[in-house]
This record gives sequence, C-alpha cells and structure tokens, in this order.
Amino acid sequence: MILSKRSFTWADIVVRRWLVRHPSFLVKVVESRGVVSDDSLWETARLWSVVPDWPCIGIPLAGHGVLRAARSSTEMRRGYIGLVGRGGDFRARTERAPAFGVFVQWDPAVFGSASIASLDRTPATPRELARIASALREITRENAPYETLAAAVAELFRVFASLGLVRAHAAVDLCAPSPRLVAVGHAIDGALSRTGTRPMLVDLTRALDCSERQARYLVREYLGAYALQGATEWRTLAGVWTTYLAGLLMTAPAATTEGVAGVLGYGSPSALCHALTNAGLPSPGEMRRIVADLA
Repeated sequence: MILSKRSFTWADIVVRRWLVRHPSFLVKVVESRGVVSDDSLWETARLWSVVPDWPCIGIPLAGHGVLRAARSSTEMRRGYIGLVGRGGDFRARTERAPAFGVFVQWDPAVFGSASIASLDRTPATPRELARIASALREITRENAPYETLAAAVAELFRVFASLGLVRAHAAVDLCAPSPRLVAVGHAIDGALSRTGTRPMLVDLTRALDCSERQARYLVREYLGAYALQGATEWRTLAGVWTTYLAGLLMTAPAATTEGVAGVLGYGSPSALCHALTNAGLPSPGEMRRIVADLA
C-alpha cells in the first residue's frame, strides 16, 4: 500500500491530493479551493485516476458538485454518498468553493460487487460521516506512521461494509511498502509539488542521490507498484500532473494563460498551449467555455 501526497498553492488557489494505492483498492482524498475540477475537461486525455472496471464512490465532506455517469447526473454535497457502478463511467465536478472529500474504488473480486446501478446516491448518517471524517484526518495527517494509515483505511472499509457496499471481512494484506519505494515516492511527490519550476529528472537524482539512469529505473519500479494513469516513465508522469494542474488553474476567475504558464514553469504562453495540445486537451479559452457550459 503506497501513499502519495501532492500539493499546489498559488495566490488563493489550493489543490491537495492524497492517494492510497493498493493492488485491491485506491483511496483518493482531495482538497481544493478557487478552481473548478470537472472531468469533462479531460475526456480526450483521460487524466483522472480511475480503474475502469472497479466500482467508485464519492463522499463530499465540504463543498458541493455533481456526479455523473452515462447520461445521468446527481448533485453532491455533505450528507450523501455517490455511487457509480463502473469507474470508466465515473465523472465528477467540484465547484470553486472550498471542497474536501474522498473517492474510493475497489476490486470486486476481493471486496464483492455492490448492487450499484449506473449512478446512485444514498444518504449517510451523521455517525457514518463522523467515522469517515475521522479516518480521512488520519490519512491526511502529516508524517503519520504507516500503522495509522493502515488503521484509517481499514476503518473506511468497515464503514463501507456497514453500508452493504463491500464484504465485511475481505482478506487484504496492508503490509508496508519497502523503504526504497517510500523514498522514491517522497522524491516524486516533492518534485511535482514544487511551484514555479518544471519538475525535472535531475530533481530526483538530487533527492535520491543517484544517477539519472538509476533514477529512471527507480521511477519505473515505483510506477509499476503505483499502477495508475498509464504512466511508465518520469516524463509521462510529470507531464500528466503539470497539464492536469494547468487545466485546473485555467478555471480560476482571474487566471491568464501568461500567469498559468509562469507559475507552472513553462517558458511562454505558447509553450503551455503546445503542451495542452500535445496532451489532447482543449485550449485555455475552450477550457473556460466548457467549465461555464457545464455549470
């Protein structure tokens, strides 16, 4: 089980993401302020982190948004749990107001297949929400020991079992990853969380005190365990994250192409536009239009 933590702040904009990855599940905790996150922006590039054939649930604890699947949609806010039967159909939108919540997926072969239609929404009791919030505080706690992380994840799945979403006693090994994988993950997240400069492989060589060749090997090893977003090397991993941030930042009310290019370390606005085009993403102006039309 690997924990990845990335954060980005710029002016009054905040983007934070904690991702717990296990061969049988993933837990993604997200916090945002000042930007709109809408998966419709990423339709062609598929930049959001989902396993296509696993069920997916979304639980907002602050803020509001929309959960979509196929042609259906439902509004989401605190007090509800949104459920999508298949991750490949999952789409979500979170508005600019401060937001905090969690998305969870699991392998049906291990945890069972919940009776979820294409899209559903169910109310959560105050006690269930309190248990979920307590677990998320532990997952996002700075420098929490691995045992604390494992206990928090186990508590989340106990709540889901009480709701009838997963098997109550699924046998899952929550053993800690190797120290080497942990160190590589910290170095990657540190490089990707640095504001104002493009993340480079040399950042990893310095953090890990190794050669570029060894850094590439370690990144491939880490991504093999991480198993998300189709990234198999540093270049694609860094490109996915920076273009994802670019899309988010362009939804801020006062954002300009020049400003976003500068804060993400692109040499010019045209370089940013070129990177978005190469990633299969809309132009900055088109991003604003899509976000406005889907509001």
